[in-house]
Amino acid sequence: MKLIIARAHARGLLTLFLLTDALGDVPPLRISNRDLQIKTDGAITLLEPGKGAHAIRISQTFLGNSADGCDENDNASNARIMFATFMDPNTLQERCGIFQRNVSPCFQETVAVGCDLEANTATLNLYVVDESFKKSMTTDNPKMGRCKVGQGDIIKRAIKLTKKFDCLPLTEEEKSAIRLNTCSASSDYCAEGTFCLFSTSDGYICTSGEPDPDCNCAEDEECFYSKLKKGYFCRPYAQIGDRCTDGVEVSETIPRCDRKLFCYMLNSNTQGIGVCVHIGG
Repeated sequence: MKLIIARAHARGLLTLFLLTDALGDVPPLRISNRDLQIKTDGAITLLEPGKGAHAIRISQTFLGNSADGCDENDNASNARIMFATFMDPNTLQERCGIFQRNVSPCFQETVAVGCDLEANTATLNLYVVDESFKKSMTTDNPKMGRCKVGQGDIIKRAIKLTKKFDCLPLTEEEKSAIRLNTCSASSDYCAEGTFCLFSTSDGYICTSGEPDPDCNCAEDEECFYSKLKKGYFCRPYAQIGDRCTDGVEVSETIPRCDRKLFCYMLNSNTQGIGVCVHIGG
């Protein structure tokens, strides 16, 4: 199912971060190409602009050529690590959106990027790490969930590509609707009867359960408070096509969507029950 988002004029602001930092004498796994021309065109593509969120496609255009075929064993054409961070449109928090290893030039993935309600822009940061990049190419290490390389503050032989898009103007009523049932360390817009809870697996979420700092779920699971079992448990997120809850009402039997998906309400009579969809198709 395709979620239709209102069209909007988008202005792309492309910034390539090539920060300089001294590297150690760690030999690359394959020969470094100092004359490498980084191909960034098409790496971040706006598919569907809209109010509150954009559908954006991420492609591995940095190494290799999809026209020449894609072989997962062809190290010369594949990027060693690629990941992206952006605002989650459901929680309005920055998160690790994708993380891939040995990424072929055929790789593409569409993600839903939330709009910053104050700046009225949607920003995606794409990181690519590969041994063929020059030693002078370094960038920051976001250390956000899986989106990290080691524990240092700098990633070596890496590129950070940032693209920012304008979002449609929002009324205060529309902003309030988007903020509903979200919270952070400095804000609380949780619905009546719920409160803001932080967990290592989900970050800040609005819940009607009881706090349990020991809840530590796998990446594909949500931290769920069961009133029947009277405690926190990990359960798998709903996937594309599965029934889901909008997060305002906690269901004992229907989970929330995986973080890459939206719980799309078919109409106003579904009483908080929708279906998980992948933004952009």
